[in-house]
Amino acid sequence: MSKGKRTMATVNDFALEKNMYYPVIHYTTDNDEVFIEKLSIGSNPPKYKKGDKIPIIYSAQNPQDFMIDDPVYTEVVYKVLMAVGLTAVVICGMQWLGYINIFPN
Repeated sequence: MSKGKRTMATVNDFALEKNMYYPVIHYTTDNDEVFIEKLSIGSNPPKYKKGDKIPIIYSAQNPQDFMIDDPVYTEVVYKVLMAVGLTAVVICGMQWLGYINIFPN
């Protein structure tokens, strides 16, 4: 989100889904629009408490599109996705070269 706007969101409540607590936050844009959204990442026990402030980045074009502004979080997600992708490439390459046979004919 290279053209995102930074702001602070406040945890209002939690949505309990499948034994996971998803924070419900509210934030105000530069245009004084207020949004109430649920984070897409939950935890059990909850990572945040009601009233906690969370730095976020939202899209200037679509303010409901947001992400947590946390370098640790974004770096962890990036590294996990890279590891999964690299593993898939290696396995498919070994299958293609005939070293392993995961997908039988």
